[in-house]
Amino acid sequence: STLLASSAASDVYKRQGSKSPVNPSLTDLDNHTCRWPIGDPKDDNFRFCGKKVRIGQTYCDEHAAIAYVKPGKK
Repeated sequence: STLLASSAASDVYKRQGSKSPVNPSLTDLDNHTCRWPIGDPKDDNFRFCGKKVRIGQTYCDEHAAIAYVKPGKK
């Protein structure tokens, strides 16, 4: 099913002429797309970021900066 999800995401990307879907759902994501949730899961417009990620990362650079905050000096 991962292969199918990846293929479906690629089809969405090609149709929209972009590198990531506009409103990606969980099934559009693969190991190369940001999994940052956007919105309330109960809402119809809930989605994930879907931007490209660096190898081994879960989030794009923008969302990684929010998720992985280093503790400041005291």
